[in-house]
Amino acid sequence: MRIGLNALQVHQNMTGVGHYIAGLLDGFMQALAPDDRLIVYVSPFNAAHFRRDDPRIEMRPWGPSVPRTVRIAHEWVFFPAQIERDRLDVYHGPNNFLPRRRVCPSVVTIHDLSQWVDPRRYRLSRRLYWDWMTRHTIRLADRIVADSENTRRDLERFLGVAPERTAVVPAAALAAYKPIPGCRFDCPPLRRYGIGGPFALHVGTLEPGKNLAALVEAFARFRRDSGLDYRLALVGGRGWLYDDIFAAARRHHLEDRVIAPGHVPDADLPFFYNACEFFVFPSLNEGFGLPPLEAMACGAPVIASNASSLPEVLGEAPLYVDPRDIDGIAAAMARLARDPALRQERSQAGLRQARKYSWAETARRVREVYREVSQSA
Repeated sequence: MRIGLNALQVHQNMTGVGHYIAGLLDGFMQALAPDDRLIVYVSPFNAAHFRRDDPRIEMRPWGPSVPRTVRIAHEWVFFPAQIERDRLDVYHGPNNFLPRRRVCPSVVTIHDLSQWVDPRRYRLSRRLYWDWMTRHTIRLADRIVADSENTRRDLERFLGVAPERTAVVPAAALAAYKPIPGCRFDCPPLRRYGIGGPFALHVGTLEPGKNLAALVEAFARFRRDSGLDYRLALVGGRGWLYDDIFAAARRHHLEDRVIAPGHVPDADLPFFYNACEFFVFPSLNEGFGLPPLEAMACGAPVIASNASSLPEVLGEAPLYVDPRDIDGIAAAMARLARDPALRQERSQAGLRQARKYSWAETARRVREVYREVSQSA
């Protein structure tokens, strides 16, 4: 098969979708057939993330070196002609959307439907754009890949997608996320971030759906009630509508205890996961939940929201909390902070759960979707 995979809209600083594509490529090195050819369309800004030492995988830089909004418009107008020139058997849009017209059999990965589940999180302009593009994509797609059963149910509930059109194929943690013996907050890779003591960790873009203002409130109560001098590290780029996170830190005089280093290099992220006392993820809605799975793969005890896909993906390993119950989140933090045996138990459970997922299996199942779609064209 000749397969096209679109990585054009991944930022130079990779977040979830970029890690999804990188994981697929790692898995495809095992899952592709000897005569398969995979063309990965990359931008001038992100090509270095996706190069693989495999003759079946070709990097195809495409598009101008201009601001992202202009690149999106350029892709919308001109990209279908590139797909035609490459004579693909199947095209995969791994970032929720497909091009403006169908050139060949097409697969799309839809990671979540948060714009429908909780529209208050987003500005009106973004909601309107995602609504139109998602409906357009669903009309064009021969098959939809969802990361979880939860997302498949949301597709049926909000957009009327017949369940048989959707293949549920879970993601996985990249191989770099693994235990690092002896890693603490003062290990050399973390010293430049100035954490300075035991810390709880959250990883993800700073935006309303991650429920981080509530997490800061819970962290303040945990510190007050336990008397423990913990820090809270919020690792991730600043997305949108995040001012209330820092307002909560100021309100509780925690400016020097709530640490927001922004996006950190992928090479440093495993050290954060390994060094934290525990990982906290009180998200309101997730299509899969890659950061807590990465944390578990590193051996971090996890506190997770009991909402959306997270119990499906994380199994029995975390301590679950109602994401809107600030006292409950604070109590779960106190339980882990005070009980080393419980932390060890949750750590081992998380390692077992993370091992249930692999990018090789994900890629094998995605390639099977490609084969079915290309043969039924």
